[in-house]
Amino acid sequence: MFAMNGRQSSGTICRFFRGLLLALALLPWTAGPSVWAAEPDVRDHRAIDMRVEIVLKSIKVLDDHDWGTGELYLGAFFREVKPGCPPTPDASKACATDVAGTLLSFSADSGETVVLDRSLPDQRGTVFANDPTITPEFGFPLAVDGTYMLVLDGWEEDAIIPDSLGKVSLTFERGTGWALGRHRIKSDRGDYEAEIEVRPPGLLADMRPIDIKTYSVPGSTQKRVCAVVENIGPNAIGSYTVDLRVDGAPGAISRFSTGYLAAGAIREDCTQVALTSGPHQLTAIVDEPHQRIELSETNNRFDKPLVLARVGDGGTDEASSATGRPDLTIGVVTLNGREPDGKGDCKDGKNSVAIAVKNAGQSVAQDFAVRLVVDGDDARTLEQSVTRLAAGEEHEVRFGEVRLKNGQHTLAVTLDPKGAVAETDESNNDRIVTAACQSAG
Repeated sequence: MFAMNGRQSSGTICRFFRGLLLALALLPWTAGPSVWAAEPDVRDHRAIDMRVEIVLKSIKVLDDHDWGTGELYLGAFFREVKPGCPPTPDASKACATDVAGTLLSFSADSGETVVLDRSLPDQRGTVFANDPTITPEFGFPLAVDGTYMLVLDGWEEDAIIPDSLGKVSLTFERGTGWALGRHRIKSDRGDYEAEIEVRPPGLLADMRPIDIKTYSVPGSTQKRVCAVVENIGPNAIGSYTVDLRVDGAPGAISRFSTGYLAAGAIREDCTQVALTSGPHQLTAIVDEPHQRIELSETNNRFDKPLVLARVGDGGTDEASSATGRPDLTIGVVTLNGREPDGKGDCKDGKNSVAIAVKNAGQSVAQDFAVRLVVDGDDARTLEQSVTRLAAGEEHEVRFGEVRLKNGQHTLAVTLDPKGAVAETDESNNDRIVTAACQSAG
């Protein structure tokens, strides 16, 4: 029988002191009285590639080593492995740092499977966390350059002899997808098997800037600059900040706050800035002060080149440079030969994406790239080069092996992402297409 409080036995005193000693050992790591704060604003400023929720689904006891009525204990420790050290469950403090931990207890006999379904760190067990943002709701932050381990350490306690049941370990690295999915792992002693699920937390937003637009302000020398931000996370965000930088300057020339952004929604927020004529590099950064907890912080920056020409009234206007310049525009985007309409646009597997690229300007455009990004994932970026596109000419760029899975997807198209072509209008080089995939059968 499963019992979180254990059984009364002659080993009660031994179990009590065992748990007390472990709890005392964890105290120096406790992150203060607000470990379970709803949304703290203080964070480690390392770039967080992803946050994951770790759920201990079940424990199957293969051999409980029980000489009588016994209790099973399981310590769950999440550790960061230090650079240059191998990820091993027995790593010393010189090679690994405990980030958070939980102590669970239950009763079970050999052959039994105990269903737990407990997110780590678990409030109901002995717990420590040295990062106040680590909660079951917000999960564990995984830095881009980090390597982490989940270590389960099991043992059996009875009135006669305590026995180790061995350790289970799971490694988290960016190159292997942060171990997302379900795992069944047997302990190194073969005495139990743990089922572990790693998944993105369902309560977080994930904001990413996808475009920067500029507009002329009548009667003013300033420009209206707008950041377009998409929330690709599963939950809404109440507010966030956008920093606007120009030409690589270290500080923002403008920081403005935005409002509510629902999951899957896109919004455009603007500010006015003074820009001189000539080429510029505009940069939009979402939540640079690190005030919001997101699924990922590696997609919070967007860069866009812009060329402004001087007009007669002393202001600047990119449209005034129309004479003699090319203007790259995006025409029809097709998926497997037709425009996506959200009804079986693609299949699970390889798909073909074709992009009609037109030069609507008055001179030739040379040596530029066409970029395709799937689902906002930089790791799924495809590019093709176009050598020459004459004024008025249209050319189809085809990506023949775009791998998609069942479900909703976004295809983000960008023309001349490196700003190699000085154009009449730099604001019409981006488009996002939504598509729905289903099985071929």
